[in-house]
Amino acid sequence: MPFNRLLHLLGLRPRPVTYGHRAAEIRLPKDGDVEYVQWLHPLEKPRAITQESVDALRTFLRVGNVAVDAEPYFAMNHELRVPPNEFRDVRLTVRSPKDNLPTPRTATLYAYSASEGASNLSREQLAKLDSTPLLLTVLDYRVGDVDQDGILEVAVDANKRRSDGFELFREISTTGTLSQAIESAQDVVTGHTRFLIDVPVAGSYDGIADVFWDPDASSVTRIQYTADVNFDAAPDYFLDLNADTQVDRVYDSGGRRYLTVEAKDILGRGELRKQYLVYTDSDRFPDAFYDPEKNEVWKVVPAPSVGENVVGFIPKDKTKPTLYYDVAAQRVYQSPLVDSIEFFKEYWYALVTFLGAAIILGVAIARRKPT
Repeated sequence: MPFNRLLHLLGLRPRPVTYGHRAAEIRLPKDGDVEYVQWLHPLEKPRAITQESVDALRTFLRVGNVAVDAEPYFAMNHELRVPPNEFRDVRLTVRSPKDNLPTPRTATLYAYSASEGASNLSREQLAKLDSTPLLLTVLDYRVGDVDQDGILEVAVDANKRRSDGFELFREISTTGTLSQAIESAQDVVTGHTRFLIDVPVAGSYDGIADVFWDPDASSVTRIQYTADVNFDAAPDYFLDLNADTQVDRVYDSGGRRYLTVEAKDILGRGELRKQYLVYTDSDRFPDAFYDPEKNEVWKVVPAPSVGENVVGFIPKDKTKPTLYYDVAAQRVYQSPLVDSIEFFKEYWYALVTFLGAAIILGVAIARRKPT
């Protein structure tokens, strides 16, 4: 254990030291003499203010703005116009566009005062630059480039309850692709918030989510398929929750809930071209069938007349099942009518040949003259 730590344990702690500041001045090529405040802490190095840095500040600060700088991550700006002999409260918004940082975090408030259109005022009549050390308590957050525009988006724990995760989505820049969170879904197990985000195309939103973002898991995935699986006129999203490229759940945006989904090769296209059975309730029977290749949703209905564990698939624009699925045996077969049609399609030449031979034989027998 370090010796100074041992002294601290024995109660021999040094008294807090308060360091003051002094006013300093630097001359810039365009702005002339600029006053600033130098903190007198022994480890604080003299500040180098350049004309380039002042010009950079002008890109987002105007006359009357207040800026807080807690280098290298935080920057705020706020414009406050106060009439003579009046007082106003200053409220600031913190933006932190980089990696997650500890909180609270030290910062220094610099207040500038200036006047528009009053060049006849002397420097003594304008307020001096002032600074105040402070602590910023920053809300917990996560960042990620969810729309792949090179600019990070932020999920914020605005209610300070980690039990529901980061429930507020924000774009932190006014440039780049400005996406919108159109759904915030609660995970049924963890209770954490996840976002379904509409990424605009050519600046236009279609109201359909394109990206699924789980801030707690730092997972950003494209939404693979969108369809109305429960016929409520609201989009339902096929989601890859664990970023393994496989669909794990369907999010019902109308009912704001997750649905169980199962990948099955019902149509016999092979393992790489499976379809999906969607379960909207808690029984063991699927309630909808989705074909991603045709982007079609089929109704699934019980078929007790066919079998105890059998459901029927009703294709789009049809009124009766043309396909059946035995849940227990996991077997797919077609309806008797469809089976008959398929049988005729496959063996029609044999039937025609048989019928032709029978007709010829019958004609031959009929034409035989009795002896």
